[in-house]
Amino acid sequence: MDATLALRKASHSGLRAIVSLLARLAPGQTLRGFRLWVDAVCINQQDNEEKNREVARMDSVYSSAESVLAWLGRHGTEGLPYSVALDTIRFIYDGIKDIGPGDPLPADWVEQARGVLDRGARSEHRSRCLGDLSFASYWSRVWVWQEMALAKSLLLFSASSVLERERFLVVLG
Repeated sequence: MDATLALRKASHSGLRAIVSLLARLAPGQTLRGFRLWVDAVCINQQDNEEKNREVARMDSVYSSAESVLAWLGRHGTEGLPYSVALDTIRFIYDGIKDIGPGDPLPADWVEQARGVLDRGARSEHRSRCLGDLSFASYWSRVWVWQEMALAKSLLLFSASSVLERERFLVVLG
């Protein structure tokens, strides 16, 4: 059966990004038999009664999903790319993940960080991208916290970057 589904531009971009992400994460794999549930598509966003009903069952959806992909969008309100923010968080996580409380930062990482997070225009840009990410419309959704807490695996992604929930929470949590 052929069907046409009208999508908002943001939903269309998100779905295209999901297909692209899945192709990068599992090259050569087919999507046949793959089940995808997209809240912006599966829930009538204009019907508050339906939204309330569905939000009440989000805990079941997220806890039973094999993996949850959270589409942040391409960029924030200032037009700054979320990928820069996600890449910065990943860089920081990779540098601090094995450090215990009170342990000094490894000298080689500090030197590398100076090159990546140096003061000046590049550092200012990274800071603004991180700030823009903190105001992403994603965080305003009621069920985001259920996604964070209940998903077995959660990947936050933008147009060109992916970040695991655990890395995000260690750096910013």
